[in-house]
Amino acid sequence: MSLSWTGGERIQKLPKLVQPLAVLTRNLIQLSRPLIARPQAKSQAQTDPKVFEYRNPGEIHYRESRIEVYKKLAFGVEGVCENGVEGDVAEFGTGSGSTARVMACAISEFDRGQNGAPRKLHLFDSFQGLPDAEAETDQESPLVKSGVWGKGSCIGASKDQLTKFCAKFLSEERVVIYDGWFKDTLPQIPQGTKFAMINIDCDLYQSAIEVLDYIFSQGFVQEGTYIFFDDWNCNRASSAFGERRAWSEVEEKFAITYTDCGEYGRDGRKFIIHSYDKVGK
Repeated sequence: MSLSWTGGERIQKLPKLVQPLAVLTRNLIQLSRPLIARPQAKSQAQTDPKVFEYRNPGEIHYRESRIEVYKKLAFGVEGVCENGVEGDVAEFGTGSGSTARVMACAISEFDRGQNGAPRKLHLFDSFQGLPDAEAETDQESPLVKSGVWGKGSCIGASKDQLTKFCAKFLSEERVVIYDGWFKDTLPQIPQGTKFAMINIDCDLYQSAIEVLDYIFSQGFVQEGTYIFFDDWNCNRASSAFGERRAWSEVEEKFAITYTDCGEYGRDGRKFIIHSYDKVGK
């Protein structure tokens, strides 16, 4: 897919200050269209008109919400690139591959190189869906108890598909894919790695705490790192479950100081890290 970062005739008629945002929004919509559609809704609609009538409005809402997510992630990449935050971009939980694709596109557009080394995109996923919810915290969470977050659920793009999505924007050596459970792949991150931006789409508390505890204890996070949580408001937005609980525990353990940048999309939240105690309490 070829994207243009210049405005068309209609965009050029807009005030100059808003033209860059209009161009970015147009490109993000083009990127997301083939990825955010729900194939199961289409097949069900062919045999059950009632399903189509019910799901179509929800799908429109879903698309609008995801477009906001894509914009925030793209602006995040632009922010760390333009503000001199060194390091790579990482995503834990790649799902359909849509957010990885957007971040790859943004890196190709905004990265000007850091000390001669282009930024890499690190992508972590089991490619087997969610693991079994072994932690008691997860077993008691609403989405696990209801079966929405069951073992093997939320499976998305395959490793090969993810590679193809990102290869449209970044060379092979700039995309590092870690195939397996987080507990097994986290130790594969080279020592000395720095992350300028991290997107956490881990769903479960156990997965999120594994990631957060490891990246802070190993010093992969630095001053100015952007951290995005994709599932912040899931499980009724309760601080007892999921990413909210994992963050509160890590925040206390490592005495993290940060700026809370607020919500985005339907369920997401963004933070900027200022300092923390690598040793932890």
